[in-house]
Amino acid sequence: MKRRARWTFFPKSLPLLTLVSVLVPTTVALAQVPDPLRREADELFKEGKRLLDAKRYAEACGKLEASQKLDRALGTLLNLADCYEKQGRTASAYASFAEAAKWAKEKGQEPREKVARERMAVLVQRLSQVLVQVAPEAASQKGLELKRNGVGMVRASWGVSAPLDPGEYQLEARAPGCRAWTKKVTVAPGPSLMTVEVPKLEPELALPPPPQLVVAEKGAPGVTPSTSPEVEVVQRRGPSTKRVLAYSSAGLGVASVAATIGLAMAAKSHYGSGREQCHDGNICSAEGVELIRKAQTEAGVATVTTVVGAAALAASGVLLWLSWNDGGAPAAAPKATRLQVAPYVDGHSIGFALGGAIP
Repeated sequence: MKRRARWTFFPKSLPLLTLVSVLVPTTVALAQVPDPLRREADELFKEGKRLLDAKRYAEACGKLEASQKLDRALGTLLNLADCYEKQGRTASAYASFAEAAKWAKEKGQEPREKVARERMAVLVQRLSQVLVQVAPEAASQKGLELKRNGVGMVRASWGVSAPLDPGEYQLEARAPGCRAWTKKVTVAPGPSLMTVEVPKLEPELALPPPPQLVVAEKGAPGVTPSTSPEVEVVQRRGPSTKRVLAYSSAGLGVASVAATIGLAMAAKSHYGSGREQCHDGNICSAEGVELIRKAQTEAGVATVTTVVGAAALAASGVLLWLSWNDGGAPAAAPKATRLQVAPYVDGHSIGFALGGAIP
């Protein structure tokens, strides 16, 4: 049966005898392929060649890939490499020509080896190189893994430039106990060299354990330690409880204000970065849209923390005023005030709820 051996991209300078010898069908016995599969591979090859001649490169490359997968042939591989180059996939074309050159050399087919190497020499000047540089503090993180478009990158390839086909790629770094790092990069047609820095991964934010707090004055009657998330406060003077609550509210207010400032700065930074990804008004890239949405979320949270902080500071002022008006007079008898601190978590926030009575 005639094997697929024709291809149509030889330099005009090849002698006629060399050209004829390249075009002569050659059988390369790699493995016994069943006749039905071989016939299917031949049909796929013919269709791929027809599409290639029609300059429908994406479809042609798919047919030639399928043919080569069913029944490997040197002629198919050379046509596939030519298709990749015409499609603009320079790295894939270079790798396929390199494989074909090695294969032709092993089979003693010097004309084909020569042409494959000549095509490689032209392609090497058009390659797009990408260098993934991992920061030393990141490389030392235990269990660090890098992926490109979901495919793992071996550690030996870190810090080594490699040719890639032009297009978009998603880089990802993960390590146990750390937040994942991702970055989208666009590889432009070569010749070019792009360097991507992988930073040290930040630790994951863990929720604190439920509170187990017990505060009690020594010798207070009727007070027993508690292991539930409660705070038991026994006071001998009326103002002491109010003052403790006033100081706690003040601390909450200051913390809320600090959080508001941090969130506002982050929202401003993300919004500015997102707008840089936009052009012609509101036409933005996917990365720009994501940054703007993140800024809007941070701004919304900042609004909530502002309200919480203002309420806490106001409550602190009222409690201090009440405690000062009490004059510090001793109570008639020791009284115990039970304050309940209960954690809550909903779909948007986490926090604590205070409950109880103030004498």
